[in-house]
Amino acid sequence: MTVDELLDRFKNECPVAMGTRLVLNHLLSDERMDTLFATHAGSQRCGELLFSSVADIMACVALNIKPSVNAAYKKHKEKLKVSVTSVYNKLQGIETQVSRALVSETAAELSQLWDHLEGPKPPPVLSGYKTRIIDGNHLAGTEHRIKELRTLGAAALPGTTIPILDPDKKLLVDVILSRDGHANEATLHPEILELVEKGDVWIGDRHFASQKMMTTIALDKKAFFVFRHSKGLLPNWESQGERRKIGRCDGGTIYEQKIAFTYQGRTICPRRVTIELDTPTRKGDTAVHVLTNLPSRVSAKSVANAYRKRWNIETAFQHLATTLNSEINTLGYPQAALFSFCMSMMM
Repeated sequence: MTVDELLDRFKNECPVAMGTRLVLNHLLSDERMDTLFATHAGSQRCGELLFSSVADIMACVALNIKPSVNAAYKKHKEKLKVSVTSVYNKLQGIETQVSRALVSETAAELSQLWDHLEGPKPPPVLSGYKTRIIDGNHLAGTEHRIKELRTLGAAALPGTTIPILDPDKKLLVDVILSRDGHANEATLHPEILELVEKGDVWIGDRHFASQKMMTTIALDKKAFFVFRHSKGLLPNWESQGERRKIGRCDGGTIYEQKIAFTYQGRTICPRRVTIELDTPTRKGDTAVHVLTNLPSRVSAKSVANAYRKRWNIETAFQHLATTLNSEINTLGYPQAALFSFCMSMMM
């Protein structure tokens, strides 16, 4: 059997496995990793230990091939020819813009691949709109292995992330990173707003439903939001009409009401879509209220269903936690922990 015949056999009988192998070979190639580092690194330099070598080590841990950075280092020790201390020093110095580029540039390439795929694709969450789902995530507390953490009673939180999901392509397309593990999502709103483009629809939970966030998206960005209503973040809204019963959706009954609020002298009039739940949530909520400035041609039921798709990003996190080792609890240094999380997102 010739090589061409062998490859044709794999292509015909195991196309998904073969395609996945080719994609991973490209995404994790030394040349691509070192080019990405050279493009995005600021103060950190390549030195004796290449970024691609550190990425290899972290990939072993993220894919659960090895249980820890130290175990992965031992596997690559002969090839690396540096001490494990050098590896940890490199990890704690990886800048957040490098980690973020791992996610965004990988997603851009995979998005192009998706666009060229033939065959049927699932319907979009909201037809005619580019949709993005956001959710805050505080990385798990770490063990007290490094000197800076040994005097702390509680586990240290090494970072905060806001991953951004394209629900139509099932791709984590970007991530906003903070080295402050206790950061509130609101402090990262300006970075989210930088990504909003005209006509986008951004979906998120109550942590993103601030007056400034919604006003900026609607009036300045000419885009749309579907955010869960929080009385604390929007205390002074006013009703603009009676609440109307729309009908049923899976798990509840839908109502709709026009409201208005003013922020710094600027008024917007979103809809307040309410799902009266058949069964209370785990936190005891009997209803979910969602605010949106989408036009009325997008039905309240479509808005409710779109918000329910927000759980896709939580499902993605679950896959990261159960399939991959996305949060390594021995990496107390924020930049190392964020790099680990981004490597898992990338894969």
